[in-house]
Amino acid sequence: MAVTRNTVQKDIILAAVKAMNNHPTAEAVYNEVAVMHPNISKATVYRNLNRMADEGMISRLHTPQGADFYDLCTDEHYHMKCERCEKIFDLPLEYQYGLCGKLSQQTNFELHRHSLMFFGLCPECKII
Repeated sequence: MAVTRNTVQKDIILAAVKAMNNHPTAEAVYNEVAVMHPNISKATVYRNLNRMADEGMISRLHTPQGADFYDLCTDEHYHMKCERCEKIFDLPLEYQYGLCGKLSQQTNFELHRHSLMFFGLCPECKII
């Protein structure tokens, strides 16, 4: 069976996300991929990142008033975002699996999932 162009592009994009290992934006992934593969389009990178997120290969992190970030870790976990450099970091806090159920009982709202993002200054930006 021949490998389709789409699979090759997906593999290239996923390899770039793995190499970056830092919750990159689609723009950052495109910039990384374009160095070695200048013929790949920005639309291809965006489309493949979104497809991989939809398929559960990576996670898409929505941030208020900003670009989406992508995460190799698909386990439920929380994040911190630096308000100066805008980098995203994993938060070492145990995921609260029962929180949705507890809040559903209290509010009668049908909750399916939750995410938390904390905002502040990372150690590098804090000393600037």
